[in-house]
Amino acid sequence: MIKRLAGFLLECTRQKDFFDRQSNILTLAMDRKDIADYLGFAIETTSRTLKELEDMGLIQRLSSQRIKIDRDRIGAFV
Repeated sequence: MIKRLAGFLLECTRQKDFFDRQSNILTLAMDRKDIADYLGFAIETTSRTLKELEDMGLIQRLSSQRIKIDRDRIGAFV
């Protein structure tokens, strides 16, 4: 599950309208419920997995929609 969500976030960084390469900040176009539905997870699983990615230092949640992402590390992880 964790690699699936990490891969989803990495894929989102390819969307120029939602990812600022200067600051490495991803603005999610979906909320956690929509992400959970898209990936086939429970919303609780999505939240817990985001926390795991944050604990691993791959992301930093700035708000519910904004995430600072280390593309190199998350790419290597996926």
